[in-house]
Amino acid sequence: MDQVALEIVIISAYDLKSLTNFGRPMRTYANVWSDCTTQNSTRVDRHGGRYPTWNDKFQMTVSKGFLKQKGSSLLVQIYCKTMLGKKRVGSTRMPYSDILEGYTPPDSIHFLSYRIRCPNGSPQGTLDLSIRFLDKIDPCLHSSRPQAEIKFPSFPSKSKKNASSSGDVIMER
Repeated sequence: MDQVALEIVIISAYDLKSLTNFGRPMRTYANVWSDCTTQNSTRVDRHGGRYPTWNDKFQMTVSKGFLKQKGSSLLVQIYCKTMLGKKRVGSTRMPYSDILEGYTPPDSIHFLSYRIRCPNGSPQGTLDLSIRFLDKIDPCLHSSRPQAEIKFPSFPSKSKKNASSSGDVIMER
């Protein structure tokens, strides 16, 4: 099998910059790119304004070759419909390595939040989504970076001084 199936739910965004005039509510939607060729769009949120909610679910496939590539990512672009056409509010890229690094068995859902960037690169808002791989993934697709080992500081143990018959100090642990 050369493809990996995944399920993406574009949940919501918050704290977006308003691109409408005269107090009109923003009508936003998101385009989701799983690779260079596969695109899906959410429905238009007409009521959320700067805090849209979509909860739209997509099933997409990604080639294993694409997942192995350095820098491969999921791209989400958010647009606002205006009277003059559409304007890009911002976009975010989620590297597949972020998702695969903490990989758990199929049907496990990863809830993610990523910073949305304006077309000029400045941060403006956050996107919430979930991703679930529907197929079992080969171990070779996982990140090859060694996992950081957690080291806890060692504290001196409490000690009691007990006087023995010989006068030595005994440390208890």
